[in-house]
Amino acid sequence: MSKNQISEPKQQRSIEKKRRIIEAGFKLFCEKGFYKTNTAEIAKEAGVSTGIVYRYFPDKKAIFLECLPKFFDAFYTGVYLDIKKLVPPFDYEMMLNKIIDSLVDAHNYSKDAHEEILVMMHSDPDIKNFFDKAYKEMNKQLAEVLGIIGLNTDYPYEKMHIIIEMIESYCHEVVFAKESKLDYDMLKKILIKAIISIIT
Repeated sequence: MSKNQISEPKQQRSIEKKRRIIEAGFKLFCEKGFYKTNTAEIAKEAGVSTGIVYRYFPDKKAIFLECLPKFFDAFYTGVYLDIKKLVPPFDYEMMLNKIIDSLVDAHNYSKDAHEEILVMMHSDPDIKNFFDKAYKEMNKQLAEVLGIIGLNTDYPYEKMHIIIEMIESYCHEVVFAKESKLDYDMLKKILIKAIISIIT
């Protein structure tokens, strides 16, 4: 089926099939990564024929692109909601320990998929474009939350950008470094101290 023959489902049954394909793709991409997953496996996991998959998606990458918001939400939505619920007085150290640990756990959950995504962000314009927009929106939302919870800091967007980059760097070091000589407990303490100095 050529790209211009891809159809958008209108009936509830068809919408449900497309949803199952995306869910199956997300599950397999998390378990095996993008490159080790094929369309036939996605079809089997979704309980549909391969032909049905190609009715709604031109290729595996199109399914992957539909899954990217789910990847992003799995990492950051919980953290955003947790921060939004905070009320003063704040125990910054406890709060940041919890946030950082949950993000490390999220990175570990789909380690292969996340590692591939990091590579693909540098090689695939569609994937880079998605994450550029997603990180920009997340930065904006988290910066606004600082004001909502009473941390009225100057340059909130710039500060949140630096904080996100530092936490991501820490998570990648902990999850992906193979033979690091770093003391991760001390690294986290230094990270938390740096973040507290930025937001207070």
